[in-house]
Amino acid sequence: MSSQDATGSTQDSHPESGPDAGQKSGPGLGSGAGPSKNEAPGQKAGRWALLASAGFFGLYALNVLSGKIASVTDMQSLINLGDVGEFVTLFAAAICFVVATLRREAAN
Repeated sequence: MSSQDATGSTQDSHPESGPDAGQKSGPGLGSGAGPSKNEAPGQKAGRWALLASAGFFGLYALNVLSGKIASVTDMQSLINLGDVGEFVTLFAAAICFVVATLRREAAN
């Protein structure tokens, strides 16, 4: 149904014309089965890999900061990964980051 106002334009008088107009409900929509309202469809894809990447990079950064503090204060470093350990840690962070990126891209 539509009605005309004083200017001649038409307005729909459907019960759906509130703030929730156009939102559909049904299986998987709004029932918690799909992604939440604030997340894109591929938001959860690769989350574990992104967290692992952040963890590996955090370990590398902690190693570097610990080494710098130890050299300034003439103390022994709490963490000493060595050259190969630093390489492997950064390599693992990069691989996990690439996996997370590819999984999110594939989900979208």
